Formats: sequence, C-alpha cells, structure tokens
Amino acid sequence: MVMPTRWAGAVFSLALTAIVMTCSLPVVADTWIVAIPAEGYPPYIITPGTPGVGELEQAPTGIVIEVLKIAAARENIDLVFRELPELRAQKMLDEGEVDVRMESPHWVEHPENYLWSDMVTSVNDVFVFAAGAENYFETDEDILGAEIVTHLGYRYPTLEPLFDRGDLIRNDRQTEGFMLTAIVHGRYVGFETAKRAAVMDRLVAQWLMQREPRYQGQFRFSNRLVASAPVQFMVARKPGHAELVSRINRQIERLRSRGVVEDITHQMISLPATVPTP
Repeated sequence: MVMPTRWAGAVFSLALTAIVMTCSLPVVADTWIVAIPAEGYPPYIITPGTPGVGELEQAPTGIVIEVLKIAAARENIDLVFRELPELRAQKMLDEGEVDVRMESPHWVEHPENYLWSDMVTSVNDVFVFAAGAENYFETDEDILGAEIVTHLGYRYPTLEPLFDRGDLIRNDRQTEGFMLTAIVHGRYVGFETAKRAAVMDRLVAQWLMQREPRYQGQFRFSNRLVASAPVQFMVARKPGHAELVSRINRQIERLRSRGVVEDITHQMISLPATVPTP
C-alpha cells in the first residue's frame, strides 16, 4: 500500500518528534543499596565509625569502596550506603533489601546463591612477629611449638591441624590492635614462649602500624602466606543485576590493569590519623 504524501509527511514528523523527545529524556540511573559495617574494616572499608579516622569528608571510603564508587559512576549506577551489623546485612541481602556486600566467596557457606564481581583485591594473611625476633614462621617444621595470636571467632583452616595436634598454641584477642600489642608485650601477657607471632592480613597490619606510633618499626612479616582470599562484591540475585555486575566487572578490569587499585591502596594506607587507635 502506498501512503498518501500528506500522511507520510505527518507520520515522519511525529516519528522525528518522538526520537528527539526520547534522546532528550534524562537517563535513569540504576541504584544499588550497599551494606557496610558501621566500624568498617580498614583499609578495605573505612567509615566515620572506624577508630582513628576522625571526620573524613569522603567517608565511607576504603580500597573496595573507592573502586566501587569509580566503577559505579562510570556505569551510571547510584550507590546508597547503609551501615549494618554483619548478620543483619547478610539477612537483608538474602531477602533482597540490600543489593551488595563486600565479601569473599571463600568465606560464604553457599557462594553459588549470589552473583559475584571479579576480584577487586585480596586479603593475604601472614605471620606478624617482633622486629628483633628470629623468623621461625616460614615452614611447618620451624613453627612447631610457637604461640600464635589469633582473632577471636576467626577460623584458620591451614593452621587448624597444627592447633588440634597441639603443635601450635592458639591465643585469641578481640581486635587486630590487641593482637599487635600482645606481640610487643608478650612477656607481660601470659605467653609461654618467646616464639610467637600474630596471624593477620598484611594490609590491616600496615594500616595499624601507620596510624599508631608505638607500633612503628616494631614488626616484621613472614614471606609465607597463611591464607589468601579474593575480595569481591557479593550481589543479590535480582532481575537486572547480572547485567550490572558485568558492567562493574568491565570497570574493575580497567582499574586493576591501569594500576588504579594499587594507587588507591597506597592512599588508604596513608590516610592521616586524627584519633589514637585503641
């Protein structure tokens, strides 16, 4: 059928108007609700409630937070941060009330129930021991009989057999700061042996040492990794989220390949302290 010229012109005009109106409409951003712990997990997550940071204009911040901010901005994803206790945050993620948490699939019972971004960075547990002490912590043979300062409630799968057999002595502390203090003042806090070390993520230890003058120059790290786990964005399985994760992954790859994540890491470690770390 041939359309009359006057109608063809009218239809073309309406179509052109529709195209112009569509192009002029603002793009509606997607929104992710991101659950973070109120006290943070520095230097990966830093909040106003993180001990020793004082008032930070950019809070929340931290290695994984800054990577997410950059990636989300480039992909037109708005972020809403909610400070929540860990168990509540996990429950709300499972129920779809929040969209994202920072986690590792190594630490989650059923990681297949969630979408996962690519790795942002990694948590690398090492032995931290006194600067003047001998390094007994590179092999299982040398470490036998050592007293290991651990975080209360944490599991250490690679060391559990040694703890179970009594080859290592486990000594729990409530915070990483208390763990480092126990190494410095071990002879005053009930240690049975001078062969002692704490198990801690290297970046967490560096964060504490940078911010606490009494820790500076007091410690060394083992070359041996006790454990390593990727840090990723754990995303609720909701409609449209798989496509958003794919877009975020594209930005993570760019940030990692261009050294931006490494630069952010150095910036976070070097944040000035305003309040003494307890």
